[in-house]
Amino acid sequence: MTVPLNEKIEIMSKIKEKAPIFDQDEAQDDIDGAHGTPYSISSILRRLRFRAHWLAPNLIPNSLKDHVALRLEREYDEGSRISEEIELRARAIWGVEVFGPNESQQLYTALKRLRWAQQFAEEGDDALAWVQKQRSYFTGGWFDLGVVTRIGQQKKFVGITSQAEMPEGVKHALVRLHQICPTITCIVVCFVLDNKFEKCYEENLNRKRTGYYKRGKLGWVRRIGPYEIKQEDIHNQRIKLRQSVSNWFSRTIPGYFTNSGAAHSLPFAELLCTAGDDVFTEHQGPVYSNWRRILTSPWEYEIWKSQGSTPLRFVDGQFHWPKELRNFLVAGLSISSLPEELRERNIVHLCDEELTSVLPYFAILGYLKEISRELKLTREELHVKKSRSRTLRSITRIQQYFDRNAGVPPAVREICKSVERPGSLDRYVSKFTAPKFGETAPVRYFAEELREHLHQTAMTLLEDESSAREHFEQLASILSIKESISAQRWMGLLTLVALVVAGLSLAAAWPDRWDTKIRSINEKAQILLEEIQSQDMRDTTGQTTEADES
Repeated sequence: MTVPLNEKIEIMSKIKEKAPIFDQDEAQDDIDGAHGTPYSISSILRRLRFRAHWLAPNLIPNSLKDHVALRLEREYDEGSRISEEIELRARAIWGVEVFGPNESQQLYTALKRLRWAQQFAEEGDDALAWVQKQRSYFTGGWFDLGVVTRIGQQKKFVGITSQAEMPEGVKHALVRLHQICPTITCIVVCFVLDNKFEKCYEENLNRKRTGYYKRGKLGWVRRIGPYEIKQEDIHNQRIKLRQSVSNWFSRTIPGYFTNSGAAHSLPFAELLCTAGDDVFTEHQGPVYSNWRRILTSPWEYEIWKSQGSTPLRFVDGQFHWPKELRNFLVAGLSISSLPEELRERNIVHLCDEELTSVLPYFAILGYLKEISRELKLTREELHVKKSRSRTLRSITRIQQYFDRNAGVPPAVREICKSVERPGSLDRYVSKFTAPKFGETAPVRYFAEELREHLHQTAMTLLEDESSAREHFEQLASILSIKESISAQRWMGLLTLVALVVAGLSLAAAWPDRWDTKIRSINEKAQILLEEIQSQDMRDTTGQTTEADES
């Protein structure tokens, strides 16, 4: 079949537009295959080569496409590296633990053991006394402990007595306690990283990467380039940092997240500082060679900027972060954009003052979401078809749920009431704003949007918890009745079986007992007969004697 020249040119241009890295021979193969033209020997060899490449993609290259891909990957790898002038540094990481009504005793025990107090604090004026007073007579507010050093390093700070074991790569910590409502306490800990850990992201981005092929579940082969490799490395580094923070909380002062199996959802934040533009600034150029896109790629309406003294910006990114990084917040700061009078101050302390007001309520939102998730999982497990052997297990599961969440509904009501009025968080949360959704739209404040989200989540949780509690109570009652009826049936069946077994045993043992009984009756009858005969003989003898005498 002859293909017109103009049609060949048109098909060739379309193929090159869709796949510009195809070579001329591969495009010709597609044209011939589309029009039924027999493949040439070179075409067959190329297809065999592709089959071999599919079987061993990382050993056998795919002709020209691999060379083009390698060249582009080298360009992207070099373009995604960071120059020394940018000075990307992860200055600090934050972890937040929540202590609800069920974790109060653990909180008291940990604070009593740690003996944390403020700088130059007097006897009895420590963190434990403040928390006990707040949970008994709620007045609200926070308790700034300041610096908590490594064990044995208090002498480096004047008047500091608070100490604790620190994770690897941490110089010291800044601790602040927040009393959100009478039954909920939040502990915000800022871990100041040392010089080695500060460069962890920069070292990952500047490390040379080479792409590779990865086979999918359905048999397809996909090229993994340096951009995706670096993204995965950054992702694993963040998981590692969060894991170290959650392990510290579980060892030092465990709360809801570390005790309920939700340590992977512990509220977590990091501060990324640069000498020039911050990590959220958009730059022209290919996406795959942009290191800022590797660290974070937020939507412009998700970036919140501080209206205070520092040009701090952050993004929570709940929609585009992986599921392993839920309740995660990234803050960025450009050192060059700081006012001259603030550059001489401690950068971490400046950012901690603003972020520490945001993180407690950010953590409370994560706390409510985890409770809602546990409620849904419990409900789904109970909806699974149950056998008789799993009925008691279901009742035990319901009992455990009630034991774990005995004080949760009052705490959620307190949260719902505290954020009910508009503007109720304005005096607690620093002022952060985000771009408006339109020219006529109002200015967006993080405190107000967080308040609305908190109120909506708390109201939904209360409704779900109330309906689930009624459902669980009815289900437990029904299961108890079914179990009682089943037990009565089994008892009746066991009684019937016992009667049958007794009857069979009696019937089996009856012949022997009958012979024994008959022999016993015969012996008794024989003895009685002999007694009667002897008595008759005595009477006859007596009558004869009387007759002779008369």
